[in-house]
Amino acid sequence: MQFNKEKVKFGLLISGGVLLLFALIFGVKMFFDFVGDPFRADEIYQQALADLNAQNYSNAYFQFSKVSYLSDLKPYAIYHRAECAKILNDYKSENKQYFLLFNIYPKNELSLRAKYLYATDIAESSPRLAQKYFEEIIRKNPDTDYALGAKYQLAVILNKKYEESSTSTLVERKEIENLLRDYLVGAPSGRWALKSAELWQNINSTIAPEDKNIIAETYFTYNMLGQAEEILNNTDLNITWEKKAKLALLKGEYGKAKALIETGLKQKSSKVKEETRRQIINRFLQTQKNKDKIVDDFFKATSKPNDIYLKMQRCKYTSNQNAAQVCYANILKYNELSNFTEDDLTELFMENVTNGQFSNAKRIGLHYLEKFPSTENTPIISYWMGKIYKTSSHRAEAEEYFKNVIINYPDSYYAFRSYLQLNDIKNSIITTIIEPKEVIFPYYGKTDAKIIKLVEYKDYEILSQIYEQDKFVQSWILYEKGDKSHAMCIARDAMQVLEPKPEKTDLRWRLVYPAFLYEDMKTYAKMAGNNAVLMLALTREESYFNPNAQSYVGAVGLMQLMPETAKEINRIRSLGMQSLDELKDSDTNMKLGNFYYNFLLNNLGQNNILSVASYNGGIGSINRWKEGLEYRDIDEFVEKIPYPETQNYVKKVFRTYWNYARIYM
Repeated sequence: MQFNKEKVKFGLLISGGVLLLFALIFGVKMFFDFVGDPFRADEIYQQALADLNAQNYSNAYFQFSKVSYLSDLKPYAIYHRAECAKILNDYKSENKQYFLLFNIYPKNELSLRAKYLYATDIAESSPRLAQKYFEEIIRKNPDTDYALGAKYQLAVILNKKYEESSTSTLVERKEIENLLRDYLVGAPSGRWALKSAELWQNINSTIAPEDKNIIAETYFTYNMLGQAEEILNNTDLNITWEKKAKLALLKGEYGKAKALIETGLKQKSSKVKEETRRQIINRFLQTQKNKDKIVDDFFKATSKPNDIYLKMQRCKYTSNQNAAQVCYANILKYNELSNFTEDDLTELFMENVTNGQFSNAKRIGLHYLEKFPSTENTPIISYWMGKIYKTSSHRAEAEEYFKNVIINYPDSYYAFRSYLQLNDIKNSIITTIIEPKEVIFPYYGKTDAKIIKLVEYKDYEILSQIYEQDKFVQSWILYEKGDKSHAMCIARDAMQVLEPKPEKTDLRWRLVYPAFLYEDMKTYAKMAGNNAVLMLALTREESYFNPNAQSYVGAVGLMQLMPETAKEINRIRSLGMQSLDELKDSDTNMKLGNFYYNFLLNNLGQNNILSVASYNGGIGSINRWKEGLEYRDIDEFVEKIPYPETQNYVKKVFRTYWNYARIYM
């Protein structure tokens, strides 16, 4: 039998190809078994996340392990595995995942956290290795909360070595004290604050007075007044009088607080900062009725008879208005403007504005804006400088000031007032309708694809850790979880300190000023005859849209209605409320609140500023102020409202109204 050589060669070639194909398939399978299937990584991750949310921790732990190492989600899968292991009390597996994460993915956002958690977990069993990692965290990430936490953990490790060593030195003790001091200064109410205070006192029985102040601050934050008093006993009053006075105020010992403040004022050189001194005096004065007499006593006590701050307090609390004007005039006459702080200058400026002393006000305002071009008080100074120029017919200069307020402080009450001035709007209403937009993740379009995946998969735990320091993302997560009131407060505070302010189209504004109740509010505002946008703003400031809100004076619900007021409006307008319990029902509260506001509006000449003030301070107070205060226009009326709470309320409501208009128009 003869073989066809060509057929044999072809057969061998085919067989070899098949074997090679099988080898490739087997190799790919082995490779995928090792690194995971990258094509199904997202699907597997979502399934694992579903198991985690359903508290099927063992399943989730296994599923997360199958997420491919070729996927950008793998480091987050590793972190979730550590979470699951911790819940399952498998601490060995938990630490293994942390170690894996910060070694394989050192640049990942969760790497630092993983390293900190790993070092904390091994501190008892492997203190030397933990010390290495804590020192590394402090050195490489000094401005993070993890560095602060690492300082406490490192202090604990070093203290144990210090106690066990027979050759411990003062230098070693000082190193421990420095770590504890740094922690308490950085986090006086932190997780380890009380333990830091306790450890510090255990290792040193002669703590310096300055350091006792630091420890006392932690006790204040935890309302541990007995411990604060104990730590401050027998300390140099030159250093600790302010803390002792604060303690006396918290305990209601006002006579003792006054004596301590006077002791501080007598000192020619005090180690207490000027700002701190002012804060404690202000806090004390708020507790007293006879403020003018108290200020006179402070003047008698002070070693600085030319103390501008005390002079300003004397003017501020002089009962006679004419005497107060003379007092402020004398301060301006006999003191250089360069000696005033920004708060002093603002107060002096506004006194001259509201008393019609425009020439003096202009001089103070120009000095302020040159010395403090960008501060919390710059908008009010700039706005009123614009009004001063407008009053003297310098329209171009006035418009420049108004435009600067809108550009540099776009979300402020004075940006709103500037807009009204530029457009000659007299009635404080700029819109009756807005177009609300949904609250969404604040960085859509500004972050990478893996973050958007986490957003779409609702992986709030990982997002919370990645954006641990970003209050806007923390706000959004709370909003997504249904805690909208708390979410708004966090976003509000974050926007307050953000400089410069973002464009009005920035998604972060929607977290600060969400309009999710607008459609319902529009219905009830129309029914009562109100401006729906203004009512939305008022409701935001009243309750931050919490239907269960209740104030210390008994106001209830979204629009914070007093029960007696609600009963009366319900009776007069036959609105159908059967029980006061219904005030926590959103629809009932909005309906009654709108009809109450319209009652105020009708009785105050359709003036929305007076009506908003009345909603807070009462219509009787408003009518009394209208008759008793001297003012040229509504701006001056607002600045002269004698109740700080009501004055601030008016500014907050119209600031919010302005922001709803500019964000959603």
